[in-house]
Amino acid sequence: TRCLSDWSSDVCSSDLSAVRILRESSLFGTDPRFELSISMKIVERGGEKDRRMTVAVEQTDAGSSMLARIIHPAFLSNMKYLRVQKTGSAVQQWLKTSRGVMRVTGSGAGERIFGSHFTVEDFGETTEAEFELSVEEIGSGVSVIAAVPRDRNRGYRRKLISADRSTGLITGVKYLDDNGKPVRTYMLEETQSIGGTIYPKRA
Repeated sequence: TRCLSDWSSDVCSSDLSAVRILRESSLFGTDPRFELSISMKIVERGGEKDRRMTVAVEQTDAGSSMLARIIHPAFLSNMKYLRVQKTGSAVQQWLKTSRGVMRVTGSGAGERIFGSHFTVEDFGETTEAEFELSVEEIGSGVSVIAAVPRDRNRGYRRKLISADRSTGLITGVKYLDDNGKPVRTYMLEETQSIGGTIYPKRA
């Protein structure tokens, strides 16, 4: 663990600080209630696909919820992802696709969302229940959390989550294999300010 700011070493090495940093961070934003419109270009060997979706988030003392749904192309508009967590309870997740509605458990964390490179795990939360968490690095702005899945069948060895503590945004995620090589990555490239709150603009 490397401490690059005025944090004390005992805080730097504490797993509790990793939990706190992740709890205060989000892929999309930290406001109590918001809705984003997201455009995705999915590049694969067979060509390119365009997707547009909305993500609605609500966070209260009673719990949190996220609803993501496709709005373009129209023939995929029934595809939805719902995550609900009541305070003190486990996360519950559902994915609606052309195959019907399925409840997602830990074993389905690698399920791709709407044919994109995002998975259910990307949209979910990284918790102590499913991961061994530690602080990899704490800087003046961005902290890096190492998360090792307790389920060894997730297709990667560990992931490194970069979180900007000033904005509450997750700025990057690297999924690494047993040799430390990236399996896939997410990187926030540009942000935008709306009503004084920072949201992702391009990733």
